[in-house]
Amino acid sequence: MSQPKIANSILDLIGNTPLVRLSSKITGDSCRAEIICKMESANPGNSVKDRIALSMVTHAEERGEISPGKTTLVEPTSGNTGIGLAMVAASKGYKLILTMPGMSCVCAFVSDVEFIFFTSAFVPAVSISMVQILDFRVHEY
Repeated sequence: MSQPKIANSILDLIGNTPLVRLSSKITGDSCRAEIICKMESANPGNSVKDRIALSMVTHAEERGEISPGKTTLVEPTSGNTGIGLAMVAASKGYKLILTMPGMSCVCAFVSDVEFIFFTSAFVPAVSISMVQILDFRVHEY
């Protein structure tokens, strides 16, 4: 029995997602098509945005514009791009600041979360266990 492939980093799992042929065929009078789907949900962050995040950081590193431990990455996002960037930043040793309108599941990839809200009416819906695990700071303006 062969040993399972073990990645050295979560970043090694980004890309090379499987292709799936749909069993239904598209047919018509002058058309016959076979549909092949790329399963980007097989990326570690469950999104094609993992590729984008890794590419942005890697290319900026290659150009000498950023380096781990020295550069703080800042991105306005409230979705999968932020999740991908949080995963890449944590893996490569970057501090990351995400500006977003609300809560996100990005917390799963980072150890230091700071929520900044521009209204005193917002109360973060964070469970006690998450507060104990992560270092949360909340600022209101």
